[in-house]
Amino acid sequence: MNSLLVSRSRKNKRGCKGLQTVMVFVLATVLTGLLSSVIIAAAAETMESPSSMAGVLVMMDGYLTYRLYENAAIHGNATEIGVTTTTKLSLDSPKMKDDVDGSSSACYLSGELEGSVTFHQDGWYTFNCSFHNTSTGWVWIDGHVVCGDNHPYQPSIWDNPLKIQTIRKHTFPLRAHIMTNATTHCYKNDRQSSRLLEIPTLEVIWNREPLVFSTSSSSDGEVQKSSMGILRQQLQLPPDTPTPSLPRDGTQVQKQNNLDLHQPIVPTDVTFHPQLPLPEQRREELQRRLKQGWGYWLRSNILSIVKLPEGLIVSFQFCIPKRNMSSSHSNNTEHCLELAVPDLKDVVRVDLHAYDRSYSSYNISFDGKSIQMECSVTGSQQQELQYLISVSERQQQPKQQQTNRHDYDVWTLKVVPRYAWFRPGDYRRISSGVSFTTPGLGVVNFTIVEDTEEIRATSTSPRHARWLRHPVITSDDVILTIQLSEEMMSPKLGFIAGFNDPARMPKSIQELQVHMRTQRRLEETRVRTKFQGKALVAEAIQAAVMWTLIYNPIENGPFMPVSRSSSWDFGGNVKTANSDWTYVIFDWDNFFASLLAGLDNRDIAYSNLFQVVKSKTAAGFVPNWSTGGLKSQDRTEPPVGAKVLLELFKKYQDEWIVEALLDDLLDWNDWFMNERLISPAGVIALGSYYDFSHSRDGAKFPENSNTMWAARMESGLDNSPMYDGELLYDERYHLMNISDVGMTSLVCQEAYSLATLADAVGRDPMIGQRLRERGDNLVRSILSHFWDDRNDRQIFSNRYQLRTNHTFVSHITPTSFYPFLFVNTTVWREQFHHPPRPEVMETVISSWLLNSSRFCIRSDVTTSDVFPKTDPNNACYWGLPSVSADDPTFMSGSWNYWRGLVWGPMSQLVYWSLQGGSSSNVVTLARASLCNQMKNLMLSQWTTNRHICENYSPYKNATDCSGTNFYHWGALNGLIGMIEEGYW
Repeated sequence: MNSLLVSRSRKNKRGCKGLQTVMVFVLATVLTGLLSSVIIAAAAETMESPSSMAGVLVMMDGYLTYRLYENAAIHGNATEIGVTTTTKLSLDSPKMKDDVDGSSSACYLSGELEGSVTFHQDGWYTFNCSFHNTSTGWVWIDGHVVCGDNHPYQPSIWDNPLKIQTIRKHTFPLRAHIMTNATTHCYKNDRQSSRLLEIPTLEVIWNREPLVFSTSSSSDGEVQKSSMGILRQQLQLPPDTPTPSLPRDGTQVQKQNNLDLHQPIVPTDVTFHPQLPLPEQRREELQRRLKQGWGYWLRSNILSIVKLPEGLIVSFQFCIPKRNMSSSHSNNTEHCLELAVPDLKDVVRVDLHAYDRSYSSYNISFDGKSIQMECSVTGSQQQELQYLISVSERQQQPKQQQTNRHDYDVWTLKVVPRYAWFRPGDYRRISSGVSFTTPGLGVVNFTIVEDTEEIRATSTSPRHARWLRHPVITSDDVILTIQLSEEMMSPKLGFIAGFNDPARMPKSIQELQVHMRTQRRLEETRVRTKFQGKALVAEAIQAAVMWTLIYNPIENGPFMPVSRSSSWDFGGNVKTANSDWTYVIFDWDNFFASLLAGLDNRDIAYSNLFQVVKSKTAAGFVPNWSTGGLKSQDRTEPPVGAKVLLELFKKYQDEWIVEALLDDLLDWNDWFMNERLISPAGVIALGSYYDFSHSRDGAKFPENSNTMWAARMESGLDNSPMYDGELLYDERYHLMNISDVGMTSLVCQEAYSLATLADAVGRDPMIGQRLRERGDNLVRSILSHFWDDRNDRQIFSNRYQLRTNHTFVSHITPTSFYPFLFVNTTVWREQFHHPPRPEVMETVISSWLLNSSRFCIRSDVTTSDVFPKTDPNNACYWGLPSVSADDPTFMSGSWNYWRGLVWGPMSQLVYWSLQGGSSSNVVTLARASLCNQMKNLMLSQWTTNRHICENYSPYKNATDCSGTNFYHWGALNGLIGMIEEGYW
């Protein structure tokens, strides 16, 4: 690895007399200026070999830091640390190569390459990545996945080549991770043999091609560089041909763009630095702290409890015999519930979930039984697990259905162990449970809490066990099977893991029950004390966050995909190796998830926010969706990232996260001005375009890019009637022939938010000034272009941009209220001598938002009102439908998605839009009424079904969600009231 210096943190196992070695290595920057920074490390350690050099690590410009671990999770203290001049990483260290007698005990299963890279020239940078014998591996530049080993995910459209522009910043974080689950390379005998070929390695070869820009002048007076847009000069790069890979420990070599392998590994116009930028170091600390301990980390199944960093899983399965089995059926004689997610209607009912995982609970309905699953995680690294399964209610079978008692009287709980994400490890059956042994991370025993009155181990066959009054443990290989009889009275099963101190370990089911009651009471008290009368709303928001919080190794930290439902796994899009790897991040959905988490948990909000922003494309925008390195490269979604970051900054005052994310969000705002601004109106239109000449393999995804369908997806409002019509998409310009008031308002809000953030962290004042000027120009365009002054309208509206048609779109949605975000700006006040008039906000609110035949926010609602209320307007009872209730498309057709259903993100954006009119009694009343109606709408489903809905029916008598049953942004309907009453 061309390593300069190696630090070993372990003791060699040789039988030599101990020798204490104290080494202090001091370097200074002198003479040439080639070394711009030096980090001095000194340590003392008792070593059993004088040849070992302990605790010494020299870092300087021109180098990256590598760390090697004896576990497969890049966790804890690295066994070996060094610096290298290249982007090569091997799980075979220099020390091991010299250790020909096999005396070293090190066995490296994962490694990371980390630091910063300064680019001195703009260009398209390509990365030829060769992965050998890795199980998983990725390389990230500034959060972009530029390559991976294709084992978890089939070849994707990585951000490779990556466009680098140094107009704003030059230095970016670099990370590379590799892992293996094969230990054959650790054999110490015959070190010079062909076994060396099994060493997992990564080599990245870089190359740069110059950028070729078109230059255009935007409406905000800037000369913009763009590699897209109307005047595109495309860089043609030859496609690569990836080698097929095995899903675990096979060899995968990516040769991207067929570069000459004799070229320099790293271009001479980049400089390495051995440390991440300081904000990225803070991010790394935060996310490493979060991704440890027991939790429901696996997206696809909350019947699986996962321990990080090991990746070990304990899955519960509930089984009953199949009834009326005949000989013609398969050998499978059981019906089992093996998967459960919060969205599973009539099966799963989630409950309280503490942010620190000290208590969580959900209920399973299965075969007439109600089964409570309680979990408590404690310990300094959340390594202590207590789990209680209680059959709290049972529905007795009618006597007429009990003709064959053997079909009804026994059910089985199976405890199934495994590892996730290709992580290595062994598990075996022990007397009272399952023992996991994870290389480099030790042993974890998952055991039953044995209570002599409740549970006993026996070898009695299941045929006889079914008649007993106590649970009976049997074993099938390593699967723990527990037989439970119908004659048992409310059986309870307890499990524990990770207790190193016997004094802390529960000894009985009764102790476990007491612990669960205590932890639940503590969490309920915490929430009630902090949020008082809003505790129920806070509990629902907390559940929305925690029941969607997951981990996936391709993401740097825990995050919140929109839902655990299989409808949102996106596994087919990236051809995942198995369901462990499935997830999807949506743009505005996930930004709003950070807003929800920010109410009460800063770290989760930040971790999720990083993963959303860093999903950005090489073109500079946050995509519509992202999963496993694959992204919607042709389109974005409504931009709310800077606004969410600003709200979090106001609450927590952490400048470092602003420094970490500001440039990415600036890129996104610039991208809108370059690629979606239409002239001469100076407003935003939706579009879709991807320059496939820059993609790997000449990729054809997405097939529907540069179409009206794709542009509708960019709106985030999918099938909104605002975009109905023929010939409304121009393939030449890659834009809709509709100017969009909602999207223009959100781009404008982002510009103002970015200006505030840039000033807050001391950026060049010209940046804030430029962004405020951009916002002012957009406000002028909104007022002059989107206001429909006709007597029967008097509202902001989208407009057609056809050659012969510039009329207003007839369909009115809540996006028409978004311009009120700027009611307090100087530009708005200056425009009052032109339409719209000064009282325009009150006029629109009264005639549209508070109108019972349009958006149905009640003018007689106060914060103390409790729904349901007597109201003849059953069709628009809850208020704020996604299209005006008097529109002919309201709740029409079989898919009324954005054609009348009520959505959390619209509630949040309309609430923000009403915040500027605090001096108006009409606006103040509307804001309070909106908060109350939306809160009661959310609670109507939370208290009844424990659902947080993707969207809600506007109808009074709706019994459940109208979309996905558990989708975090539905909780925004409750958050706005928390903000209004000062809990933010």
